[in-house]
Amino acid sequence: MSNTKLETIQFHNQQLIVLNYQDKPYVAMKPVCENIGLNWAAQFKRIQRHHVLSQGVVMMTIPSKSGAQEYICLPISMINGWLFGIETSRAKPEIRATLEQYQLECFDVLYSHFMPKVA
Repeated sequence: MSNTKLETIQFHNQQLIVLNYQDKPYVAMKPVCENIGLNWAAQFKRIQRHHVLSQGVVMMTIPSKSGAQEYICLPISMINGWLFGIETSRAKPEIRATLEQYQLECFDVLYSHFMPKVA
């Protein structure tokens, strides 16, 4: 896709690929899954089955050391919803704590957004 700007951001000591496309930030999902320890193929199928998430999917070409790579991306605004859909009880024991930490942070962000500030 043309008119994209590639950035790398730090999140929990991991690098995430963020692409700004049409003034909207998107996240390359395969590296996110790999960073957490999730099976990318299974997560991609889950995204495709999800009515809302599947509408946000965009394929983007990202330059890399080994040449251009195509990545499935989601708007960063959909990442919380994707994370909430992961059942930590079905995840490998070694990644459950990471997933639960991410999900807790998502809950905090949503709470902060929707609840008025208490003086």
